[in-house]
Amino acid sequence: YRQEPSGASAVFEPGPLLNAARMGHNAALLADGRVILLGGHGPGFVSLATAETWRPGSAAFSTLQMRHS
Repeated sequence: YRQEPSGASAVFEPGPLLNAARMGHNAALLADGRVILLGGHGPGFVSLATAETWRPGSAAFSTLQMRHS
């Protein structure tokens, strides 16, 4: 995703691959501009215990371990 300099429109472009294939996850935009992907299921519908963050302009996602209590 990038915003046109004029601010009139947004353009979606392919980004980096996730570190873990996931579906059924949640995504949110963080206050610092990063995007976070939480939870979901991987291949075989196995629940994932990781989250991934991506900073616009970065070439890769960063993996975070989720803590369940």
